[in-house]
Amino acid sequence: MADLGFAPNAAPTGQPLLLCLLDAEQRPSRRVARLLAEQNDALKQKGVALLAAQVVAASADSFRDWTNSDPVPFPVGFVEKKTAANRWATGVPSLPWLILRDAQGKVVAEGFGLDELDVKLAEALKK
Repeated sequence: MADLGFAPNAAPTGQPLLLCLLDAEQRPSRRVARLLAEQNDALKQKGVALLAAQVVAASADSFRDWTNSDPVPFPVGFVEKKTAANRWATGVPSLPWLILRDAQGKVVAEGFGLDELDVKLAEALKK
């Protein structure tokens, strides 16, 4: 997660995590970020941590402009340039890209739509 600009404690251990990879220059990504912001409290109540990451290379200034103009209530990281270490995030087939990790740290779903989130969460929380 450090390769995406997150602090070491941004992704808490022992609880499910929903990570949204996005490109703030794309309307679908901005929409999903806004919808996740609206669901943030409900996700917290379920014990799910939420993070988002701008994975299309961006400057610190453009990233700051986006987060200042459209703030979200969860940590957001960003990639300044593609590297071998962040290829897992910068090379996804399409954005936005959701990744769900269970409480044990295992990825249980990825690449699903926001409309599938409730089903994916229910499956992950049963484990």
